[in-house]
Amino acid sequence: MSIQQMQVHNRFRFFEASSMSELIMKIRMFTAGGAIAAKSMSVEYVEASNLYVICLGFAELQTGYPVKLTEAVIGTLPTDGEMDAISMVMDQKAAEIGEVICQDIYVDKENVIHAVFMQTVYIG
Repeated sequence: MSIQQMQVHNRFRFFEASSMSELIMKIRMFTAGGAIAAKSMSVEYVEASNLYVICLGFAELQTGYPVKLTEAVIGTLPTDGEMDAISMVMDQKAAEIGEVICQDIYVDKENVIHAVFMQTVYIG
């Protein structure tokens, strides 16, 4: 199977919670048994409902593995359109936590950018 084919997935599951830490725990529990191979995610903060939502994309017919999510504050959304500094902070955070499979961001009501990184979890 090619690297591209290993990324293909057609199953999705939504999770919601009142805090990001609660969502992180839900994802960890969902993938803990290694029954699914997590491939993608999207994260959203719904200000009107004060809820966090994650859509996890996964494949069932591949060898599964547990994952964990790590949230990191990246910085304030630039008003001048300069995103290079934000990109550099993302690079640094990813290097610090390691083993990043994918990531997404959300911007809170104070215009602070939060990154959520999906990482592999090794057992044994």
